[in-house]
Amino acid sequence: MGTSFLNLKDDALLLLLCDHGAKHQWSRTKWLSDVAGLLAQERRFSWENILALADRFDLALALAQAGMLLRWFYEIPLPQPWLGLVANEKRSVPLAAQAVDAMLLSEKEQFALPARLKNAVYPVRIRKRLRGHVSLSSCLLSTDEFKEFPLPDRLFWLYFPLRPLLWFYHHYIRREAPSQGGGAATKVASIE
Repeated sequence: MGTSFLNLKDDALLLLLCDHGAKHQWSRTKWLSDVAGLLAQERRFSWENILALADRFDLALALAQAGMLLRWFYEIPLPQPWLGLVANEKRSVPLAAQAVDAMLLSEKEQFALPARLKNAVYPVRIRKRLRGHVSLSSCLLSTDEFKEFPLPDRLFWLYFPLRPLLWFYHHYIRREAPSQGGGAATKVASIE
């Protein structure tokens, strides 16, 4: 229609889809079907490039986990380099099994406190290098904390040692399940 736009190359798109699904434990099978659909198209992938990018951006486990899930759900024959990665990444099988468990939960169960606590370490397990997972926003204070937990000025310094507790409260205790109205948005009380 006369409009041009930028899009990702096939290699980067595959990694992006695998990273997104892995971050959310593949709790929506749609994300896995997007990867399967990409592979079903006759696209040219540079596996040398994909594996190098996966290593560079700490996505090797996410890619290996996606490979296992694709084999289990779609019986897609994986290219030899991808099979080699799955074989080398011993954690890919238990991580894929954990993703299957997440897929089987209802949306209400996914947001229940027991499931959130059980899966609290998942983001660390899917990465090899922890430093890539820590975000600056998790280290900084938010004005929401000042409003929600007001302290007198002389006790302002307490916000810093309380930061981990406030983060835990916001992400695992105060977080609410999505509304029953079928909306896709999740109401989350967040400090970020």
